[in-house]
Amino acid sequence: MHRLNLHNYREKIILYKQYRAYLFISVAIVIPLVMNLIFLCFLEISILKQINVNKVFKDSLNKLDVQMAPAYDFQNKLNIAKEKLEFIKTLEKNKTEMVEIIQYLDKSVPSQIYFTNLEISKKDSSVNFKGIALNPLYIAQFIDSLRESNGVFQKPLLQANSVLDDGSYAFEMSASIHNKTLKPEYESEY
Repeated sequence: MHRLNLHNYREKIILYKQYRAYLFISVAIVIPLVMNLIFLCFLEISILKQINVNKVFKDSLNKLDVQMAPAYDFQNKLNIAKEKLEFIKTLEKNKTEMVEIIQYLDKSVPSQIYFTNLEISKKDSSVNFKGIALNPLYIAQFIDSLRESNGVFQKPLLQANSVLDDGSYAFEMSASIHNKTLKPEYESEY
């Protein structure tokens, strides 16, 4: 009778079960690692593509900013001009009778006349001028321009006229102010 040796067979079955367990554990670890590696590579490629798209977009924006710079500059200048215009409108709206009188004077005074004193009396509605002229003809021109100043200055009267040492002429003059010819919105309540 022969005896069968089953010991080796049993060892092989146990080793086979161990190999199967190791294979299962290895496959269970390796497959997710490979999948994660593939997913990581996909994400890296997507990030690189997005970085390139962002770079192109930034370059395009920079080029557009350079092209739009004149328009932005024009818009800034336009805003500054609007602010100045609003300021001028505010000044025009809020100016007093005194400013209105001085503006009428500016249109009437020849460039060769210089005032040394200017008194505006609101009680008497009169203006007293003291100044210097290079020639008596300029004083006469000034008197004529006051008479023709749309009725703002009435009855201009030369009170004094004298020759100075340097050959120029000092003068004193007065005129009455006709308030009705000033714009009503600028008339004060004095």
